[in-house]
Amino acid sequence: MSFDWIVLAAVVAIAVLLFYFLYQGHFGSGDREMNYETKKIKVGNGTVVVKIADSAEKRELGLMNASSLPENEGMLFVFDRPDYLSFWMKNTLIPLEIIFLDENYAIVDIQEMRPCSGPICKTYTSSKPARYAIELSENFSKLHNVSVGKKVDLIDQ
Repeated sequence: MSFDWIVLAAVVAIAVLLFYFLYQGHFGSGDREMNYETKKIKVGNGTVVVKIADSAEKRELGLMNASSLPENEGMLFVFDRPDYLSFWMKNTLIPLEIIFLDENYAIVDIQEMRPCSGPICKTYTSSKPARYAIELSENFSKLHNVSVGKKVDLIDQ
Protein backbone atom coordinates (compact mmCIF):
# COMPACT_ATOMS: atom_id res chain seq x y z
CA MET A 1 0.00 0.00 0.00
CA SER A 2 2.76 2.48 0.85
CA PHE A 3 4.41 1.73 -2.50
CA ASP A 4 1.26 2.98 -4.28
CA TRP A 5 1.45 6.30 -2.37
CA ILE A 6 5.10 6.74 -3.32
CA VAL A 7 4.34 6.10 -6.99
CA LEU A 8 1.37 8.47 -6.87
CA ALA A 9 3.46 11.20 -5.20
CA ALA A 10 6.20 10.77 -7.80
CA VAL A 11 3.71 11.01 -10.68
CA VAL A 12 2.14 14.15 -9.19
CA ALA A 13 5.57 15.74 -8.65
CA ILE A 14 6.57 15.02 -12.25
CA ALA A 15 3.27 16.42 -13.54
CA VAL A 16 3.70 19.62 -11.51
CA LEU A 17 7.27 20.12 -12.74
CA LEU A 18 6.30 19.39 -16.34
CA PHE A 19 3.41 21.88 -16.12
CA TYR A 20 5.72 24.52 -14.64
CA PHE A 21 8.39 24.17 -17.33
CA LEU A 22 5.93 24.04 -20.22
CA TYR A 23 3.89 27.02 -19.10
CA GLN A 24 6.33 29.22 -17.20
CA GLY A 25 5.96 31.94 -19.87
CA HIS A 26 2.38 32.43 -18.65
CA PHE A 27 3.40 33.26 -15.08
CA GLY A 28 4.98 36.41 -13.67
CA SER A 29 5.58 39.16 -16.20
CA GLY A 30 3.15 37.77 -18.77
CA ASP A 31 0.18 38.35 -16.48
CA ARG A 32 0.64 42.05 -15.82
CA GLU A 33 0.74 45.14 -17.99
CA MET A 34 4.14 46.55 -18.79
CA ASN A 35 4.74 50.14 -19.74
CA TYR A 36 6.58 50.40 -23.03
CA GLU A 37 8.12 53.49 -24.51
CA THR A 38 7.28 53.72 -28.21
CA LYS A 39 9.27 55.12 -31.12
CA LYS A 40 8.52 55.62 -34.76
CA ILE A 41 11.09 54.14 -37.14
CA LYS A 42 11.57 54.01 -40.88
CA VAL A 43 12.42 50.55 -42.21
CA GLY A 44 12.88 50.48 -45.98
CA ASN A 45 9.88 52.34 -47.38
CA GLY A 46 7.71 51.49 -44.37
CA THR A 47 7.10 53.46 -41.18
CA VAL A 48 6.50 51.48 -38.01
CA VAL A 49 5.64 52.31 -34.39
CA VAL A 50 7.67 49.99 -32.16
CA LYS A 51 7.43 49.18 -28.49
CA ILE A 52 10.89 49.38 -26.90
CA ALA A 53 11.94 46.20 -25.08
CA ASP A 54 14.96 47.52 -23.17
CA SER A 55 14.88 45.39 -20.01
CA ALA A 56 15.39 41.68 -19.49
CA GLU A 57 11.74 41.30 -18.46
CA LYS A 58 10.42 43.09 -21.56
CA ARG A 59 12.79 41.21 -23.88
CA GLU A 60 11.76 37.87 -22.37
CA LEU A 61 8.06 38.59 -22.83
CA GLY A 62 8.47 40.04 -26.33
CA LEU A 63 5.41 39.44 -28.50
CA MET A 64 4.53 36.24 -26.67
CA ASN A 65 0.79 35.46 -26.80
CA ALA A 66 0.03 38.29 -29.27
CA SER A 67 -2.81 37.12 -31.54
CA SER A 68 -2.09 39.67 -34.27
CA LEU A 69 0.41 42.34 -35.27
CA PRO A 70 -0.55 45.18 -37.62
CA GLU A 71 1.90 45.79 -40.47
CA ASN A 72 2.79 49.24 -39.07
CA GLU A 73 3.65 47.99 -35.55
CA GLY A 74 6.49 45.98 -34.04
CA MET A 75 8.90 45.61 -31.16
CA LEU A 76 12.46 46.92 -30.93
CA PHE A 77 14.74 44.89 -28.66
CA VAL A 78 17.67 46.86 -27.21
CA PHE A 79 20.79 45.16 -25.83
CA ASP A 80 23.77 46.63 -23.95
CA ARG A 81 26.39 45.59 -26.49
CA PRO A 82 26.69 43.88 -29.86
CA ASP A 83 26.61 40.08 -29.75
CA TYR A 84 25.17 37.12 -31.61
CA LEU A 85 21.52 37.53 -30.59
CA SER A 86 19.20 34.53 -30.31
CA PHE A 87 15.41 34.56 -30.24
CA TRP A 88 12.79 31.85 -30.05
CA MET A 89 9.06 31.81 -30.64
CA LYS A 90 7.89 30.02 -27.48
CA ASN A 91 4.19 30.72 -26.94
CA THR A 92 4.19 33.08 -29.91
CA LEU A 93 1.00 32.63 -31.88
CA ILE A 94 1.77 34.48 -35.12
CA PRO A 95 4.58 34.25 -37.69
CA LEU A 96 7.05 37.12 -37.44
CA GLU A 97 10.06 38.53 -39.20
CA ILE A 98 13.13 39.58 -37.24
CA ILE A 99 15.60 42.19 -38.45
CA PHE A 100 18.95 42.31 -36.66
CA LEU A 101 20.80 45.67 -36.53
CA ASP A 102 24.34 46.62 -35.56
CA GLU A 103 25.17 49.50 -33.21
CA ASN A 104 24.77 51.98 -36.13
CA TYR A 105 21.27 50.70 -37.02
CA ALA A 106 22.54 48.97 -40.16
CA ILE A 107 20.72 45.72 -40.99
CA VAL A 108 23.01 42.69 -40.60
CA ASP A 109 20.45 39.87 -40.94
CA ILE A 110 16.76 39.21 -41.67
CA GLN A 111 14.92 36.00 -40.78
CA GLU A 112 11.35 34.70 -40.91
CA MET A 113 10.23 33.06 -37.65
CA ARG A 114 7.47 30.47 -37.19
CA PRO A 115 5.17 30.16 -34.13
CA CYS A 116 6.00 27.52 -31.52
CA SER A 117 3.70 26.14 -28.84
CA GLY A 118 5.66 23.02 -27.96
CA PRO A 119 8.27 22.47 -25.27
CA ILE A 120 11.17 22.64 -27.75
CA CYS A 121 11.35 25.64 -30.09
CA LYS A 122 13.81 26.54 -32.84
CA THR A 123 16.18 29.43 -32.08
CA TYR A 124 16.85 32.20 -34.56
CA THR A 125 20.38 33.60 -34.15
CA SER A 126 21.82 36.61 -35.95
CA SER A 127 24.44 35.71 -38.55
CA LYS A 128 26.61 38.61 -37.31
CA PRO A 129 26.88 40.47 -34.01
CA ALA A 130 23.91 42.78 -33.48
CA ARG A 131 22.88 45.26 -30.80
CA TYR A 132 19.23 45.64 -31.78
CA ALA A 133 16.50 43.42 -33.18
CA ILE A 134 13.10 44.38 -34.57
CA GLU A 135 10.20 41.95 -34.69
CA LEU A 136 7.67 42.80 -37.39
CA SER A 137 4.83 41.09 -39.22
CA GLU A 138 5.92 38.30 -41.55
CA ASN A 139 7.24 39.26 -45.01
CA PHE A 140 7.66 42.91 -43.95
CA SER A 141 11.05 43.21 -45.70
CA LYS A 142 9.68 41.89 -49.00
CA LEU A 143 6.77 44.32 -48.89
CA HIS A 144 8.87 47.37 -47.92
CA ASN A 145 12.15 47.01 -49.83
CA VAL A 146 14.24 46.06 -46.78
CA SER A 147 17.57 44.29 -47.21
CA VAL A 148 20.84 43.60 -45.42
CA GLY A 149 23.14 46.63 -45.46
CA LYS A 150 20.38 49.24 -45.38
CA LYS A 151 19.91 51.43 -42.32
CA VAL A 152 16.89 51.87 -40.09
CA ASP A 153 16.09 55.48 -39.18
CA LEU A 154 14.62 56.63 -35.87
CA ILE A 155 11.99 59.31 -36.41
CA ASP A 156 11.47 61.97 -33.73
CA GLN A 157 8.01 61.86 -32.20
